[in-house]
Amino acid sequence: MARKPSMDDVAAAAGVSRITVDRVLNGRGGVKPKTEQLVIETARAMGVDRALTMMPTRILRIGVVLQNNVNSYYVKLREGFLRSAQQYKRYNIRVTFFYFERINADAAIRTLAKAAAECDGLVVILFDDPEVTATVDQLSCKLPIVTVASDLPGTGRIGYVGSNAVQEGRTAGALMGRFLGDAGGDVVVIVGLHQLLEHDQREMGFRDILG
Repeated sequence: MARKPSMDDVAAAAGVSRITVDRVLNGRGGVKPKTEQLVIETARAMGVDRALTMMPTRILRIGVVLQNNVNSYYVKLREGFLRSAQQYKRYNIRVTFFYFERINADAAIRTLAKAAAECDGLVVILFDDPEVTATVDQLSCKLPIVTVASDLPGTGRIGYVGSNAVQEGRTAGALMGRFLGDAGGDVVVIVGLHQLLEHDQREMGFRDILG
């Protein structure tokens, strides 16, 4: 029986690295469209036993819950989600955005309920409120939820994507300490909403290191 072509075989025939072949065949993204097409055509010609470029028949619906669609930060996030959806379109992923305009528990909960009813999984940026976190915890029993930028630990979410806000605050505090020097001085701390955990954690880290 003839040996099945490996990723190394495809890489050699296409003139690309094995890592590139792996990214294309396993849908990891990060490959230029022209190179991706070359790898797919080479793999197909070599009889690689994969359903190359075949679109799943089931649509995977991902809901993204954001505070609004005007703030520049959220606009950039939206652009990133749309690029990701395009990059992984072979998996028949559909991204839908749901917005709540005010930092209000009722508004956020209504938006969450609507998103959960229409989607298979949620990506959320929410504030730390007892009613909101309870809702996220309940929904996490029914579908996967990932928090972005500001975490909601203890809610049953499957993961958090974002920076270490406490360490960011500590870094800022260390720099401020160096700028002030031994003479010290008064420091004005300007923060966003403490209901967003990341804001609260940054201030915590900042005050901790200065203290």
